[in-house]
Amino acid sequence: GNILERKRPAARSIGIDIDREVIQAWQQLDVDGLELHCGDAVAWLEGHAFTGREFVYVDPPYVMDSRRGGKLYRHEYDDADHVRLLDVLAGLPCAVMVSGYDSPIYDSSPLATWRTIEFNAMTRGGIAIERLWMNYPEPDALHDLRYLGNNFRERERIKRKKARWQAKLAKLDPLERAAIMECLRELEAVE
Repeated sequence: GNILERKRPAARSIGIDIDREVIQAWQQLDVDGLELHCGDAVAWLEGHAFTGREFVYVDPPYVMDSRRGGKLYRHEYDDADHVRLLDVLAGLPCAVMVSGYDSPIYDSSPLATWRTIEFNAMTRGGIAIERLWMNYPEPDALHDLRYLGNNFRERERIKRKKARWQAKLAKLDPLERAAIMECLRELEAVE
């Protein structure tokens, strides 16, 4: 739910959870184009007709052996559930991102060949190193630029730079601003 609520809206966002209470909590979110499905995510993924233009983000219950704490959810995944999920994700014809902690199950799965990044995340048990597995190359363009930067300081620097440029551009004559915007669009077209 945290990602669903914080990400920039897509034309269509689909949330899937087997826990009815989680679905009820997600129903309170103010997210345009949100579809919710209560049930097994793997079964839903297996039955969905993918076009290849989708982006699938999966945040399963983390592998039990990789956690500091014990059970956290009413519906946990055992190792076999993780293997089943990873096999299905590896076969999807679209961009896929999976979050979790480093684990032998993931290291020996098809995801072992995927691009990964690691970052510090605050958890109930303190700071943990979280990993993202992605089956696509580093993108040239992002759906949501609000989180651009490798860390908090870099994100703040970019945010301040953006605000300075926005203030400068706002002071310009509208036609002069339009000429600069045209120049920026031309730069994007070249890349």
